[in-house]
Amino acid sequence: MPKMHCHEILRVLKENNITEKIPLIFISSDVDSEAIEKGMELGACAFIKKTFSPWELFETLSICLKDE
Repeated sequence: MPKMHCHEILRVLKENNITEKIPLIFISSDVDSEAIEKGMELGACAFIKKTFSPWELFETLSICLKDE
């Protein structure tokens, strides 16, 4: 993302009362374990590595929405 890193977007969304409960999934080709860990600590529901199958996205969404 050119103007804002995904971690910054996640932080902003989680600090807003209107958007804080939206389950957010990171989809990225960056598989750096520190970046993934930071995203999960900031409140991401899950991480999916690019490229992914529709089934993988569906399953991840189902798990994240069930937890809400």
